[in-house]
Amino acid sequence: MVNVEREPLIEGPGVSVPEPIFSSDLDVEPCHQLSDGTMSQYDIYQFGPKDDMPAVLADWLRYRTLTQNHVAAEHERDIDRFGDAEQIRTRFLGDQGGRDLTVAVDNKSGRLYGVAWLHGLQNTATDFLLVNAGVEYLKEQAKDKAEIVITHKSLATIAAREYGVAVRRQLALELNAFATHRYFEDNPDCLGVVGRFGGNDTMIQELHDRNEQLTGEHALKTIAKGAGYIMLMATRQEKRIETQQFSYQS
Repeated sequence: MVNVEREPLIEGPGVSVPEPIFSSDLDVEPCHQLSDGTMSQYDIYQFGPKDDMPAVLADWLRYRTLTQNHVAAEHERDIDRFGDAEQIRTRFLGDQGGRDLTVAVDNKSGRLYGVAWLHGLQNTATDFLLVNAGVEYLKEQAKDKAEIVITHKSLATIAAREYGVAVRRQLALELNAFATHRYFEDNPDCLGVVGRFGGNDTMIQELHDRNEQLTGEHALKTIAKGAGYIMLMATRQEKRIETQQFSYQS
């Protein structure tokens, strides 16, 4: 039975509360621990493109998507992305060139409260606006330095979600920072991680209020903005770009 410890969880037609998540269910130990603005503690687990998605995690991703009004309002594609547990389990980690997934699980109730995922940007219609903004920004930064080649292969993108009582309690901010830092560590050729955030996104005000915390040692820059959205990019330290020999390609 689910221990209703932090909040009531709703059920509906075709939507049932999943079982709690424990390390034994995921076949992996937590790699980190984070806290939100109320000091609630979360165990952090990471999965890569070659890993198998645990069924209980797929169930929680579907459940949170289908029972959260702000997800439906702010991330409309999530209904398709997380609408079927079997497709989540078999396809999510391998899609779009392979995703790195970081999840935050309450260490008392075993409930999923946050996720972040990254993948290398692809040269596709879906990614081209992110690619263009990131490439143009890095090109501008490098124009007076060494000759630099920057393409979509130099960039990745990130998405983050908060669920339930964790919404607007800074969990997505902390999760984003941790996941981005680990991605840079694991992908030395990545020069920037681009995120596109809507005007009503749960992270957007936190990003403006606590800019320096998002990526730690990695500089965070606004690279494009317009009505209802902003694009932010976490970049490697400037010396990383200065010392690489490239030539720009559009």
